[in-house]
Order: sequence, then C-alpha cells, then structure tokens
Amino acid sequence: MFGYAGIATFLPFYLTEQFGLSEQDAIGTILMANLASMAAMALSGPIGGILSDKLGKRRPFVAVAGGVMVLGLVILAFAPSIPMVLVAQAVIGFGAGSFMSVDTALATQVLPNQKDTAKDLGVLNMANALPQSLAPVVAPAIIAFGATTSLGGYSTFYLFGALVALAGAVLVYRIKGVK
Repeated sequence: MFGYAGIATFLPFYLTEQFGLSEQDAIGTILMANLASMAAMALSGPIGGILSDKLGKRRPFVAVAGGVMVLGLVILAFAPSIPMVLVAQAVIGFGAGSFMSVDTALATQVLPNQKDTAKDLGVLNMANALPQSLAPVVAPAIIAFGATTSLGGYSTFYLFGALVALAGAVLVYRIKGVK
C-alpha cells in the first residue's frame, strides 16, 4: 500500500517537474492515469479472486500482484513520456486490483479467533491505512535525497515504493495457516 498510495499524492508534482506539464495538463493526465488504473483494477480484481478461489491458494496471488505493482512502479520511475506514465499506472492498477481482492480473502482466513473478528479486521485496516499515511510523511525526505542523485527525486521515491512493495510480496510467505 505504501507504493500504491505514494503515487497519487506526488503524481502532480512528478508530472509538472519531470515532464514540464502545466497544472491543467497535469490534471488531465492524472485523470487519464486514474482511468487506466481503475480499468485495470476492475479487470484484475475479479480475475485474481476467482483464480485464487478456484486454485485454493492465496499467497502466490498476493505475491505476484505485489510483483506486478513493483514492475509498474519501476516503469513509472523511468517513464520517458506521458504515455509510459499511463502504462505504468495501468500496470500498477492491474497488480493492485488482484492484490486487494486476494489479500482481503487471505486476511480473513488467518484471523486467530472468530469472536474477535471485528477487532482483528480493525487492526488489519489500520495496517492497511498506516502505509498510506506514512508515504506522504516520508516522501519529501526521499525525494530530496533522490534529487541529489543521478536518478532524481521522484524516480528515487517510486523506486523506494517498489522496494517496499517487493518486500511485501516476499513477506507474504511468512504468513502461516494459508496456502
């Protein structure tokens, strides 16, 4: 969620600084990027959920979805043009759609006690929301550091998001009690 949430917050700045877009052009590009992402999410969410149910496996789908988001973040970090930004957003959305559907199923399967379901889902919701809250807090430092490198600030931030997403994709295999 860190990699996914950080995109939306800093995409306007990335577009205006990296590609020299006007505020109005950036708004139009963000609209197109959101549409690409949402269309991909609408496609991959049900597909990931159906296949995960059919195969009776959760972790591989969550891991692959995280990997797809990593790929999208890397594309975004090195996007040479606005069309590639839109492709990156679609790739990220495709991964996010499957991730969100299957991760939710996985989470409900590993709850320790049915009597505490609401409390446990509340904790899971906080774990989901916390990275979305932290991304805008740590991003300025990462972007400022990245600006001192040959990569640039926003590329560094999106690559950091890719590393966090990759860690999540790998760490899903530490979850016990589900395939």
